Amino acid sequence: MRILNITMLALTLSLNACAQKTEIKKMQSNSNTKNTSVKTFVDGFSDFKMDIEGAGLATIPKATISDKGELYIEYAYYSESENRKGKMTLSENANHRFEGNWKTIADNGNVYQGSLYFDFKTSGEANGYYKFAGSDYKITIFIPVKK
Repeated sequence: MRILNITMLALTLSLNACAQKTEIKKMQSNSNTKNTSVKTFVDGFSDFKMDIEGAGLATIPKATISDKGELYIEYAYYSESENRKGKMTLSENANHRFEGNWKTIADNGNVYQGSLYFDFKTSGEANGYYKFAGSDYKITIFIPVKK
């Protein structure tokens, strides 16, 4: 009976170890998918546009990702008689969402800033929300349809 208990314990421990390895591989696969999605965006950033609800349509003159996985995006647009340029710095969180902060400076000196997040798709496109003046607004990175 004691040998049977020890065998059952060993089998249970072995199955738990396999399940943990499978979960770790699944998590790594999800992370790699997101990193690949972000890499797709960064590699072709000039092909993308950004739709900023309440502000306008922005170009993306620069996007990089650091060795530590920090995503940096520069954007520019015209709104309310202002030429605006901004920067976003985002980091991937445990849910594979890129979260961070944005700051926009207008040509007349006005400054706007807040927090935001993006969920990236395999195409490099992304959906998210940014916060400004206590409200949430939609923000989308997309590839324009070519005519």
